Amino acid sequence: MTVPLEILAPAGSYACVEAAAQNGADAVYLGYGPFHARRNAAGFTGEEFFSAAEYCRVRGVKVYAALNTLLTDRELVTRVTDRVKEREAAGYTFEAADASFELLLLEEVEGKRPTFFDLESWRVISQDDGSTEATVKLHAGGQRLVTVGEGNGPVNALDQAFRRALATIYPQIDGFSLQDYKVRILEGAPGTDSVTRVMLTMAHADEAWTCVGLGPNIIEASWEALLDAYTYGLLNSGVEPS
Repeated sequence: MTVPLEILAPAGSYACVEAAAQNGADAVYLGYGPFHARRNAAGFTGEEFFSAAEYCRVRGVKVYAALNTLLTDRELVTRVTDRVKEREAAGYTFEAADASFELLLLEEVEGKRPTFFDLESWRVISQDDGSTEATVKLHAGGQRLVTVGEGNGPVNALDQAFRRALATIYPQIDGFSLQDYKVRILEGAPGTDSVTRVMLTMAHADEAWTCVGLGPNIIEASWEALLDAYTYGLLNSGVEPS
C-alpha cells in the first residue's frame, strides 16, 4: 500500500499561511494564542486563527493547531517573569505576598488557577448605627450557598460572610484566622485614578501566609486578597480543588 506524501508547512503569520497554500503545501500548522509553548514564535489570535483556517478550507489545505503545553524551564521562567512584571506595573507587589505569588505560579505551570468555589455575587451595606453587613453568594460542593456576615467594617463583614459560606463545605476554614491587614493608596499616572492595595496575612496553626489585592477601593482590593487567602489556605491544607 502506497501512502501519499503530505507536505506540511509551519506558518507563524497569515502571510506564511498564504505563501504555503499558494506554493503547494497540503497542510499547515499554526500556534494558537497562549495555548502553545513556542514563546519565541508568533501565535495567532482567535480572529487571525479562524481567518487563516477559512482561507485554507476554501483551497483544500488542511490546518493543524499546535497545542504543545510542555514548557522548558526557560520558557516557564519567562512567562512567570512577564506576568509578575505586568501585575507589578498595575500596582501589585509579590515580595511579601508569598501565597499570591504561589497561586500565580501554579496558574502558569498547570494552565489554570486552583478553585474550590464559584462566586456568584457579593455586596456590602453600611448600617446607620455604624455596623456593616455583607452578603456572599457562591457555589461549592454542589451547593448554592448564601450567607450574611456582620462586622465592625466592610472587610470584617466580608470575611465573616465568606468564612460562614465556605466552612459548611470545608471545615478546615474554622482554623484560619486573620492576623494582619495593611492598606496603601497608590497614586495613579497623570490622568488616571488612584488604586488601593491591600496586604492580608492569614494563619493556621503555626503557619502564616500573605496575599495581595488591588482595586479601585478598599472593599474590592480586600475581597481579592481574601479570595487568594482562602484559596491558598485550603490548597495548603491538602484539600483537592474542585
